[in-house]
Amino acid sequence: CGEVAQLPHVTTKNGKAVLAIHHVIEDAVDPKTGLQARRDECTAYLAHVVHQRDEGYADMTLFLHGDPSDHTPFGLLNLLLRGLALGTMGEVEFLHLGSPRLVHTYNPCQAGLFEAAIGRPLRTPLSTYCCAQFAVSRQRLLERSREEYIRMLQLVDGSIPDLCERIGPAYEKYVGARLSHCYFFEFMWHSVFGEDEELPLRADDRRLPVSLRLKDNEESMPSTWKSYLSPYVGGQFSFSRQGHDQWFAQLLDAPSAGRAHQANFGDVLPE
Repeated sequence: CGEVAQLPHVTTKNGKAVLAIHHVIEDAVDPKTGLQARRDECTAYLAHVVHQRDEGYADMTLFLHGDPSDHTPFGLLNLLLRGLALGTMGEVEFLHLGSPRLVHTYNPCQAGLFEAAIGRPLRTPLSTYCCAQFAVSRQRLLERSREEYIRMLQLVDGSIPDLCERIGPAYEKYVGARLSHCYFFEFMWHSVFGEDEELPLRADDRRLPVSLRLKDNEESMPSTWKSYLSPYVGGQFSFSRQGHDQWFAQLLDAPSAGRAHQANFGDVLPE
């Protein structure tokens, strides 16, 4: 958001194991209005995928907001990071990290943008989790060409005028301040990275490790900190109590896979 973050708790305490990559992304000028427009996470995600194509992707890339806890339970993130540290997530190709589930979605604008981005017509209404945070394997990222990602980037960075006219409140300071394309991408990121239109519930997805298949709490209103994971794993309180130092120490010194104990980031490991 216009600032270079200093990450001493990550980059200096772990030597060369963590590499911080900083890209400056300027919001393009909307051709319709002549004014800059917010692109939210879309330009950051797709610019990373395009820029890292030649240098090589990580085994697993986590696409997260600057404030991931607003939409992702820390418990789910804990399980994913623990699995990555133990090497037990090698078969995971795509994992959505959202908490609430979105309803099935279809409208002409969504369908038109889907076809422009994916290169084929929308076959069924889109169904996924909320809020554009997910983990994607290297193999999945490589399934699309660099040219395809560049085309998608041009759809969200202002190079192509907004294809849809907004009706109703858009919370904009001026018309065109937020491009509808990025909003519609929220419903289709899973298809961008190789999933069908209807993303299975995590609980029903047999491709995922059992630790990630706890039942979604869909019978009540979604809440990030009262999510289906909170009774089982640590959340915001334990993370805040321990702070970055202990959390990061646990990431570097994870117990062996043979140990019959599930420790969560933010929780004190037993003696």
